[in-house]
Amino acid sequence: MSNLQKIALQNFKSIAVIQTAFLGDFVLVLPLLQIIRNNAPKAKISVVCTPVSSETASLASAIDNIVVYDKRIKHKGMKGIILLAQNLKSANVDLVIAPHRSFRTTLLAKLTGAKYSVGFDKNAFSFLYSNKIYYELKEHEIERNISLLAAFDSVKIDYNSVDVNFAKKDVDLVDSLLKENNIDSKQSFVVLAPGSVWATKKWKIEHFAKLSSMLKEKGEQIVVIGSKAEEEDAYLLAKQSGALNLCGKTSIPQSIYLLSKAKLLITNDSAPTHFAGLVACPTITLYGPTVPEFGFAPIGKNDRCLAISDLKCRPCAIHGGKSCPLKHFDCMNKLTPEYVFQNAVEILKLGR
Repeated sequence: MSNLQKIALQNFKSIAVIQTAFLGDFVLVLPLLQIIRNNAPKAKISVVCTPVSSETASLASAIDNIVVYDKRIKHKGMKGIILLAQNLKSANVDLVIAPHRSFRTTLLAKLTGAKYSVGFDKNAFSFLYSNKIYYELKEHEIERNISLLAAFDSVKIDYNSVDVNFAKKDVDLVDSLLKENNIDSKQSFVVLAPGSVWATKKWKIEHFAKLSSMLKEKGEQIVVIGSKAEEEDAYLLAKQSGALNLCGKTSIPQSIYLLSKAKLLITNDSAPTHFAGLVACPTITLYGPTVPEFGFAPIGKNDRCLAISDLKCRPCAIHGGKSCPLKHFDCMNKLTPEYVFQNAVEILKLGR
């Protein structure tokens, strides 16, 4: 960080946080927003995010104003960035905090005309920020985001959880779906999330199906979630194991509420991991081409990260890819349902 004099967060009346990366990245910026709210209770807090992330943003009580950045259609190109900047100007933003490191984010931060801005030293064109914070590669993403508050004086990092509020219509819909399918929400259930944007991050559907069957044999109720893009995989999983398939039937807020009722989530290294963290749902996250050390692992006390650790080819990518570069896909193929089941049994405290 530079040697600029620190300013108290309470001095700012309108604060904007920009995070327009993937949905999982956005979820991990919510603790930062919660801490800002805790330290500046009277400030108006805006967040700039993608259309898909806006659904999750609507749950956070720390956020007053959601500015949707539709960079592929409505806000495409320079005109779109100017339009967004005008939106933030109309909110009288006087402070911009930018966890997202893209050039578009830096340009937007500058064009808002805010009197103060903070970003990482790795942000594109970082010299345009009023203050820069060192990007610590080995920290968890939540801690990295929170580190941006080192630019301010006397910040209390009293974060325990993110305050989320579910709409009654979402609660009613999920409760109704569970009741209709004889899933006892009081007894709780296990959720499987087999999807991912990246093909190499996806554990085999056959593995998920076998795991589901093994858990059902132990008396567990199994629910499958995911987006409409993942419906085919979810259908196969449910058909092979008899799990309840809610893939494509619940919105993101509804899926997060569902996880608040679950006793375990088993998922690929993808956004559902972070959804579960918002509602303290224990999680088993399955790692293939990526590793927890990248800083995006679940951090709950009962969470587990499972992987084939002795493969020399891991990690092979930051996000994942369309196919295994070495054609064998050992990182996911060798991660067996039996191994995942053993870990699930330990978390659920089931008899073997």
